[in-house]
Amino acid sequence: MPKTETSGGIWDTLWDFFASVKLTIILLLSLAGTSIIGTLIPQNKQPMEYLQTFGEFGFRLMSALDFFDMYRSWWFRLLIMLLVVNIIICPSARSFL
Repeated sequence: MPKTETSGGIWDTLWDFFASVKLTIILLLSLAGTSIIGTLIPQNKQPMEYLQTFGEFGFRLMSALDFFDMYRSWWFRLLIMLLVVNIIICPSARSFL
């Protein structure tokens, strides 16, 4: 009888996702790109300084994306957390293989 492969469910799918080296590369490149943005845009200045520098539309857009306090924004912390989980799972996935 041929051996059939069964789906392991959502946990196996999540494990495979976080054990991916491709995910590591994507997260590292994303963090590098956003860190460049955080370096080019001065952090934690007064709102009027940003308004004068970037104009009203630029100020509203960058404020909505939390570019003025980027390293404390929810999305930057999410990228860091995803990388931490990826780094923890990726080497341990190889030891199970």
